[in-house]
Amino acid sequence: MNFKPPPPPLKHNPFTAVPADERVCEAAAHEEYANTGPLLAQVYEERCTTHNVPVDANVRSILETNSERQPQYKRTVISLDFSSNYLSFQPMQALLETISDCTALESLSFEGNYLKPEIMPSLIKAVKTLPALVSLNLANNSTLGFSAAKLLMQLVKNNSRLVFLEL
Repeated sequence: MNFKPPPPPLKHNPFTAVPADERVCEAAAHEEYANTGPLLAQVYEERCTTHNVPVDANVRSILETNSERQPQYKRTVISLDFSSNYLSFQPMQALLETISDCTALESLSFEGNYLKPEIMPSLIKAVKTLPALVSLNLANNSTLGFSAAKLLMQLVKNNSRLVFLEL
């Protein structure tokens, strides 16, 4: 005959009602998360860990708060300016994965970052996931070259909502 020990006692009584104010707070937090999404800085840190690259303090700062010092959330961020951050391929890859699906993002700038042509497929892929994007600034990235220009022309041709592209 096999004897099984009883399960450990519950820490709380599952039949006890949760106070209404706790339910309201929990529901409000869930609703806010559903509307705003996760904090961009946290998503960026996770992506950096995934790609095994250090977190860039400047990029994290840009993702953390907007010009009004309000936290930036994935679903509500409207504008991101990463000018002159000089990110190499892997850190840029982590950043592009972070900003993909930022559904309210209208303006994105990577001006003066010495972007290389190798990053363009990832950049194009990320931009395609941004339904509200109307402005993309890639000015002063002289290292992009002709192949990048061809990819960008395809993007503009197939994306009527992108009305401002600065090269």
